[in-house]
Amino acid sequence: MQLILVQTPRDITSSVRSACRLASDSEPVFVNVVPPSWALVNKCAINAKRYVEENEGEVVFGWAVSIWNKVLIDCIGHAVVKSNEQYIDVTPNKYDDKKILFVRDDGITFDYSDEMSRLPSKNIALSSAKDVKRLVNIEAELYSIKTKYPVTGGMIALLPEDANTISKLETEKQQITPKIIVNHTHHNDPCVCGSGRKFRKCCQGLFK
Repeated sequence: MQLILVQTPRDITSSVRSACRLASDSEPVFVNVVPPSWALVNKCAINAKRYVEENEGEVVFGWAVSIWNKVLIDCIGHAVVKSNEQYIDVTPNKYDDKKILFVRDDGITFDYSDEMSRLPSKNIALSSAKDVKRLVNIEAELYSIKTKYPVTGGMIALLPEDANTISKLETEKQQITPKIIVNHTHHNDPCVCGSGRKFRKCCQGLFK
């Protein structure tokens, strides 16, 4: 079963807007993803810079936001292009999304002279539950390890101790995720598998 927990909201509701304010005071907006043929996955700052050099506009930094309803907000540092007063995302993503939810944050920067430079990433809990707080901490620990290695769209060789730590964290993550699903998914909510059916009529029984 494939779980679809964190995703781009369909609409900017008041609850979505409130969640985004935890990341930045800027207004959240939907941005169309229209990558050129040369654009690379995981290289948004470089893609945006090249696009501006070859066309027009300015590079704008902020957060690409996804939400796990009632659980957490997932914020990935991201660069888009602002042209003619509109934002466009020139970076392809592995999910082939046609739009992202973007929140501008002028406090984010990127050092183009440093090959190890990367944009920040963070999860913000929307629940005070112990398991949710632990999940957010696990993601932070995983991110701290990943930042020790170059940004790449392919496989990288991890140091043995880092590989072992990641394995333990991922195992713990797999153990607490079902508990979070049960405690934060109403039986009439859309099922976490993405079937479109209600949770109670689909996968709820698998988590008991």
